[in-house]
Amino acid sequence: AFREAWATLFSIASQMGDKSYPGSGDTLYQDIDEPSGYTFTADPEWDTKKPKSPGEFYEHMNCCALWDVFDEATIFEPRDTLSDPGLFMIWTILCDYQPEDIIDFWDGWFKRFEYGPDMTRIFRDHQMPFQYSITSPTIEGFETGDFGAFVWTTRGDAPWTISSDTAHEGSFSAQAGAIAYKQSTTLEVDVNCDDGWMTFRCKTSTGTAANKVTFYINSVKKAEYSGLLEWKKVAFPVDGGVNTFTWTYTRNQITGGEADAVWLDTIEFPIWPKPEDSAPPDASDV
Repeated sequence: AFREAWATLFSIASQMGDKSYPGSGDTLYQDIDEPSGYTFTADPEWDTKKPKSPGEFYEHMNCCALWDVFDEATIFEPRDTLSDPGLFMIWTILCDYQPEDIIDFWDGWFKRFEYGPDMTRIFRDHQMPFQYSITSPTIEGFETGDFGAFVWTTRGDAPWTISSDTAHEGSFSAQAGAIAYKQSTTLEVDVNCDDGWMTFRCKTSTGTAANKVTFYINSVKKAEYSGLLEWKKVAFPVDGGVNTFTWTYTRNQITGGEADAVWLDTIEFPIWPKPEDSAPPDASDV
């Protein structure tokens, strides 16, 4: 997918300024299958095709991601502040790191360049939730031994607590409050994020699907977990700005033999460092 995509990118980019032959001077990729006569047309600028997931396995998703690195901001993509119109940076990654796929390209990019928020948004938009490989997002692991690292709130029939009995990493995790039948307990935090993916690890010991922890972003239900579940990593896309993350554990059935508990740990929020200079380098810099 990647090898086809970057070749397509170069062919479209090179034809944009050349209007001397039919079908040139636009952002269209056009190909024809000679035996069948079938004509294929794609436009990475508009990207009207249905997104495919995971995007790293699809040529169109690969090409559109590379195109958004290359092209300039438009009225349709005002947030697209990354621009490599001379293909200097993309070509540098191809020459210096010889990537075999889009993940290799992503890793090579961050060995040479920055633009973490821009790259994260572009690749997320094309169904590729890659982790920023140089600077990690802000992580809450509750290793302070309290809820002091972020402005957490807890409410309900019993407060969430810090547990030293189990942890995904380190010595501590957050544990849902000890509630009874028909009760609930909530843990919540507001975080000013960049575009990206938030992840967390969840462990449950509820004995039944009726006793479950439900996760919300900005009051919209995203997932729920129950039963006997060892540290499961989950990821959800996040838009830039202040986002409210909420975990609510509810007991809807009387059970026995299980801990009737939920734990959270290693919560990663996409808060990227901002490069001092957002302008791409010119040819002499690379």
